Amino acid sequence: MIVFDKLWETMKAKHVSTYALRDRFDIDSRTIRRLRANQTVTTDTLDKLCRILDCKLYEIAEYPPEEAEKAKAKNEEDFLREFEEELLKEDIPEY
Repeated sequence: MIVFDKLWETMKAKHVSTYALRDRFDIDSRTIRRLRANQTVTTDTLDKLCRILDCKLYEIAEYPPEEAEKAKAKNEEDFLREFEEELLKEDIPEY
């Protein structure tokens, strides 16, 4: 899961408030709520935030390593489960 903890740090460092995002830069309040909750936002929104804050994407969003490990483990589990299901479907002669 992508998290936006760095966004708030960058905003503070650049002296940009959520009020300014809404009032001066037309970022919808629902979008700000989604960012606070680490929910999905569009790449257009991320692009706009980077332009507003004059920063790089990694300064406002990150994919924590533990989340990457969880995703990798889930993918491996899914693969093994599917492989096992396929093996069970095959007609293997008994000896």
